[in-house]
Amino acid sequence: MNNPISYSDPSGNLPQWAEWLIGGALVVGAIALTIATAGVGGALTTALGGSLLATIGSGVVVGAAVGAVSGMMINAGTQLITNGAENFSWSEFGKSAWTGAIAGGIAGGVFACIQYGLSAGKIANSVSGFNKAQTRLNNVLKPLGNVKNLANAPFSGANIARTVGQVAGNYNTAYSAYILAKGTKAIVKVGIGVAYFLLENLTSDLIGLAF
Repeated sequence: MNNPISYSDPSGNLPQWAEWLIGGALVVGAIALTIATAGVGGALTTALGGSLLATIGSGVVVGAAVGAVSGMMINAGTQLITNGAENFSWSEFGKSAWTGAIAGGIAGGVFACIQYGLSAGKIANSVSGFNKAQTRLNNVLKPLGNVKNLANAPFSGANIARTVGQVAGNYNTAYSAYILAKGTKAIVKVGIGVAYFLLENLTSDLIGLAF
């Protein structure tokens, strides 16, 4: 098209910019697929009964499936970007499917086992103190049950007012602590989930290098 600066088509089949665009889209799509299916293993575990064996099994199945598909997508994308369509290796593309499946299955099973005993939710609860804060909030109103008994005691009005005031102050403190713990729990849970996700994919990549 009389524009050698913006257009390049060395093979006569596909412009270089199109190879880069398609290759980049495949790599990004593989990452998006992995992220989108991050919760599939947990749903499958729940459907199978939630036992350790079911957890590991679902991790292996989901990891293998996602590893195979994402492995092919990343391989195809990187080949298009680095080698171009004219030098595309179908044997390498096929190899990426089974290596991705094996690596993803192993990594998925390992991290499913880890998360069964040490889930992101358990870590977040422990770090944030959420359960303790929730228990404290649930118990803070219990002293109001004594108001009826205080009504028959001497100086009942003063006693009732003092009790209600103390409960109100304790509730305000407990509620503030609960909100802080709840927010901390959410942040920590997301952080641990991302860490597990990155570690699982790094492990899958390292296993894949062995092939």
